[in-house]
Amino acid sequence: MESKDILNRLHGSKVFSKVDLKDAYLQIPLDQSSSILTTINIPFALFKYNFLPFDLSCSPAIFQEVMSMVLNDLEGVEVHQDDFIVHGTDKIVHELRLIALLRCLIEQNIAVNPNKCSFCASSFECLGYLVDGNGFRPDMKRLAPLCVSRKLTVNKQGYSQTQREALAVFQAGKRLHKYLFGKKFTIVTNHKALKFIYHPEKFLARSSVVMVQ
Repeated sequence: MESKDILNRLHGSKVFSKVDLKDAYLQIPLDQSSSILTTINIPFALFKYNFLPFDLSCSPAIFQEVMSMVLNDLEGVEVHQDDFIVHGTDKIVHELRLIALLRCLIEQNIAVNPNKCSFCASSFECLGYLVDGNGFRPDMKRLAPLCVSRKLTVNKQGYSQTQREALAVFQAGKRLHKYLFGKKFTIVTNHKALKFIYHPEKFLARSSVVMVQ
């Protein structure tokens, strides 16, 4: 299931739990014919996997398929990689769904990692978003480190500090044009000279261009 599909299915829920599986892939046994295909040749022996390894390109798809079979269409339970996400419109609905999931995992002899589980939360982080009763929105903690940068050419390395910072503003606007065009946005800087260069009431546009170049 696509990430956005999972987030859309969480819409309307107010209580959430996340159940993390212990050594997720290694809980799925391989049959003999599949195990032989994973044989590794090392200098002194041959080894083969008896359980689904992490480093096969097909492992995520196989794991997702097996987990979907384990769930057997349990209502209010989503699976993403090695996490089960339980959600409900209230505590009672949520607890019934959580009990159903845990019972299913016990029956299938699937172990969980309690240290990475969270239960009965009003909000939680999922797929880079913060999810709560109002929907989902980007997690600002993940967005904070994002930046746009570029390497200066030999000629531009001789620019003054003001020219460099003006160039940074110009390049950022150019790079992020599709996100900024048609919207109000704020440039935050402690470089006072830039405020004069980009202030239409205090500087002619022609002079600004000359100073930036």
